[in-house]
Amino acid sequence: MTASTPSRPADRAPGTLLLWTLLAAMGAGPVFNYAVSTSSTVIIDRLGVTSGQLGTVMTVVFAAAAVTSVGLGRAADRLSSRTQMAIIFFGSALALAVGGFAGSLWALYGAAVLAGVTQTISNPTTNRIIRTSVPAERRIGWIGVKQSGVQASQLFAGLFFPVAALGLGWTGASLVAAALVGLLGVVALRAGRARTPLPATV
Repeated sequence: MTASTPSRPADRAPGTLLLWTLLAAMGAGPVFNYAVSTSSTVIIDRLGVTSGQLGTVMTVVFAAAAVTSVGLGRAADRLSSRTQMAIIFFGSALALAVGGFAGSLWALYGAAVLAGVTQTISNPTTNRIIRTSVPAERRIGWIGVKQSGVQASQLFAGLFFPVAALGLGWTGASLVAAALVGLLGVVALRAGRARTPLPATV
C-alpha cells in the first residue's frame, strides 16, 4: 500500500505574477477601443473622416466580438491556456499595429475586427485559468482583481494616448502601445509555463 503524497503548498498557491498576468489579459483586449477614443482628434485629421464615421469603428469592434463570442467561448474549453493568452495579447498588439498604420477608415475597420476577437476570449480564458489554478476559497478575490484590468486599461489609455499621439502621431503612439502589449504577452506565456494546475477533484 502506497501512501498518498500530500499536495505541496506551491501547488495550491499560485503566485502574484499569475494574478497580474490575468489582470493584464483583461486589459489588453480593449486597449484599442480606448486608444481610438482618446486619440480621436488626431485620427480624424489623419484619415479625413468625421467624428460620426470614426464612431462606427467601435460598432465594428463590438459586432466582431458578438459574432465570434459563441465560437471562441467554446474554444476556451479546448485550446490551451497559453494559446489563448497568445491570442489575447498578440492579437491586441496586432490590432494596434494595423490601426496605427491604417490610412483609411476601412483599414481601421480591419484593426477593429482583430480587437473585437481578442476581447471576446479574454473573459472565458481568465476565468478558466482561475478555476483550474486557484483554490476555491481565493477565486472570488482573484476574479475581482483581474476584472479591474478593464479599468486599468482605461487609465493607461487616458494617460498615455493623448500625450503620445500629439508627440509621436497616431502611428507612433499605436506602435509603442503594441510593443508594450506584446511584451506583456511574452510575460504571460512565461507565467503560463510556470503555472501548476490544481489536482483534479472527484
